[in-house]
Amino acid sequence: THPLGIEEASKQGGILWAHDSKVTVFWKGHFVNSRHDNNGWLLPVKEVAGVDQAYDHTKGIRSTQQVVNVQGIVNFQVAHAAFPGGARGEWTAVEDVLLQSQQLSLLYPDGDAAQVWIKAQDVVGTEATDSIIIHFDT
Repeated sequence: THPLGIEEASKQGGILWAHDSKVTVFWKGHFVNSRHDNNGWLLPVKEVAGVDQAYDHTKGIRSTQQVVNVQGIVNFQVAHAAFPGGARGEWTAVEDVLLQSQQLSLLYPDGDAAQVWIKAQDVVGTEATDSIIIHFDT
């Protein structure tokens, strides 16, 4: 498995601790749509001899062009809240889907904790969500 992580955090006693409010959450390889990835459904559509290109889809979600994706996932969003019990904030799209990470400014007081959620979405809108807890020692 590929766990979620926080680049700047250190683990002590099974707890992730950050020493700054700017952290980078990462999820490389954590979310995968095997059917889309293994079958190449998001690759460019090959031309077929004898079929007029006028029939090709050139617009919309799935045109003949390759769909930008990471292991079948086309969109990632992040949100966070105080832990435990805070109301999750608005989902925010990540800056670059291909990086599988996002830098965040988490402004929580020393000794507090936050939960960070990552939501992955495939081309047809199927979603998977996971989260990680980080404690602050600033």
